[in-house]
Amino acid sequence: MATLTATIPPAVVRTPADEQSDLAADLAALAEGSAVPNVHNVQSRPAILRRLAARLADGVAPGTDRLVGELAYAPLVTAVSLHTGVPFALVDVDNHHVLGELHPSERVVVITYAGGHLGVQNVINECGATVTYTGHALDEVGGQ
Repeated sequence: MATLTATIPPAVVRTPADEQSDLAADLAALAEGSAVPNVHNVQSRPAILRRLAARLADGVAPGTDRLVGELAYAPLVTAVSLHTGVPFALVDVDNHHVLGELHPSERVVVITYAGGHLGVQNVINECGATVTYTGHALDEVGGQ
């Protein structure tokens, strides 16, 4: 009597370049004819947000005390925080107000979507913290 055995298909091997290409394609599909996809469309899609967070997390060096981002990018900053385990604070740029904790002498990483972080930088400077890196989500996928 013959014994049948199931074969396990080989795992799909995905290179970082493949993953980046897929993410760039997903973002381009959301752009709907504009150069940059709407941040709210991006932040409302967990699969895209998770992949952006993973790429931004690569820029968070050991010893980083806090992630900081603009209030409008709360989902993105939160996703990077969950990915890295580094606490975060949000900045209400219009009112120069920090939501969460931000202490003098902290080393912070600014998380932003597509630039425009000067208001956040000013509030961080006023608090006495030091920016060690600024991660732009769209730069992480080739400057969409």
